[in-house]
Amino acid sequence: MTSKPIDQNQIIAEINLIPEDKRLELYELIHQFRMGLNQPKHNQNEIMQFVGSWLDIRYT
Repeated sequence: MTSKPIDQNQIIAEINLIPEDKRLELYELIHQFRMGLNQPKHNQNEIMQFVGSWLDIRYT
């Protein structure tokens, strides 16, 4: 899938098509998405140190 840049006006045009009673949901979705962008990315090495740790668990 190739991505092309989207003009801010295209986004605004789509938002303007959303019914007024659904805009709060849209706002919350956009806000949560944006907040997620501010979260630090985990280093792959940090994550990989846990790979296989479930193998150490012994079931009785």
